[in-house]
Amino acid sequence: MTRPATAHPLAIVAVVAWLTAATAADAPKVEGDDLGVIQGSWTTLAGPRKNLPMTLTLQGQDATVSFTTRQHGKVELKGKVILDESKSPKTLDWTGFLGPMGQAVPDNLAIYRLSEKGDQLKICSGGPGNERPDRFEEGEGGPPHILIFRRPLNDSGATGVK
Repeated sequence: MTRPATAHPLAIVAVVAWLTAATAADAPKVEGDDLGVIQGSWTTLAGPRKNLPMTLTLQGQDATVSFTTRQHGKVELKGKVILDESKSPKTLDWTGFLGPMGQAVPDNLAIYRLSEKGDQLKICSGGPGNERPDRFEEGEGGPPHILIFRRPLNDSGATGVK
């Protein structure tokens, strides 16, 4: 059962703020090594209108989500990500995150899909404290939410992924 979504910045963060630097950006994808492949920086547009630029940086299981809101200014959230590649679909747990005011955020259970090239990461999350989705499908007016992260472009317009 899901709860209704709000446009509150913390709700936006909860949708996203849950993944796990750059050492694996040039490495080819190895089956069973998704955590290694997703290391480094990723970007997406979040929020109800998908107009909030967000950056996700992963180093090991440590995750940092950064974005700017009118209400809170620049926000940086830190926590951990736990992947389980043995499940179908593969699962991702955002855990140990703190909100903008230092408050604990309930774990956010998600599923994910990594592109063959390792340059796109699709995450469908149920939202903090909600059940894990079982398919990649947006909720109507609330969770689950889908975000598609991509590697940021470098100065030459390439993603850095081979």
